Amino acid sequence: MKQVKNISFRKCPFCDNQKGRFIINLNNTDLLRCENCSMVFADIPKQNVLEKNIYDLDTFYRYLQKEHLITAAYYDQILNKIIRHFKTPKLKLLEFGCGSGQFLLRAKRKGIEAYGSDFSPYSELAGKEFNLNIETKNIFETEYSENSFDVVFSHATYEHIYEVNAVTEKLKQLLKPNGLMIISGVPDFNLLSRRWFNNYHVNKPPGHVNYFEKKTIRKLFDNHNLTTLNISSYGIDIWFIKSKILSIFRKKNTPKNIQENQISKGKKNIGKFKNATQNIKFLHKVLALLYRSIGFIIPGKSIEAWAIKK
Repeated sequence: MKQVKNISFRKCPFCDNQKGRFIINLNNTDLLRCENCSMVFADIPKQNVLEKNIYDLDTFYRYLQKEHLITAAYYDQILNKIIRHFKTPKLKLLEFGCGSGQFLLRAKRKGIEAYGSDFSPYSELAGKEFNLNIETKNIFETEYSENSFDVVFSHATYEHIYEVNAVTEKLKQLLKPNGLMIISGVPDFNLLSRRWFNNYHVNKPPGHVNYFEKKTIRKLFDNHNLTTLNISSYGIDIWFIKSKILSIFRKKNTPKNIQENQISKGKKNIGKFKNATQNIKFLHKVLALLYRSIGFIIPGKSIEAWAIKK
């Protein structure tokens, strides 16, 4: 039986319970499983999380040097599925946590009226470089009207946010009746490399503070009266495999040199991403489909969840 601890800094982000079963300590932060609702989360002060998750302008270029065309193909698959659901691309979409703007860029090219929200400065740069409509501010300070979006999409963001319930309720308010809420790219806590090898190498506080499972995302939807359409896990932990291989062959570079190389590559890649539609090949589409399909039998790396606002 794992030790039950009183929460020091943060109540359970789902149910406000103040006791949790201890799982592991990462970066001097306890990961706890809520005694009441079973949500796994980091017990950490809010300020620590905010400071870690504000990304500077250089982050934009670092992301562009590593964003892969398979990711763009994956985005296209989601967008095509959204269009099939509504039977039209004439939709208004908000991406919460829009980052470097790649999903918005692809949505815009498909004829979708796309908007973004992200509180980090690098998203403002993404808006300027790619001519995207992005509000760089806290979601609670945005000027979007209630019941104004057909789709609210969030990729690789929900693991970062401190106030899960408040954010979800805000996003729900922005959705039209019968609108879609889609959460994707959040790490699956049941991932095999985490369970078998105790792998948290890219999933640690203070950057990541929520550790979702399919059942907890379903509870999140239920808590906000959203009707679940589908929840699945997908992908394999490529970064874990890559890190193990590189640990054998990696050259000794300082973090500063690595960062400078990433920024330089990212700046060179801007033109490629502006014209990414021409660069996605059939192979990218196949690999993205295979990657998205992995996880139906065993837990995949990430979770993708769809729900409707009734």
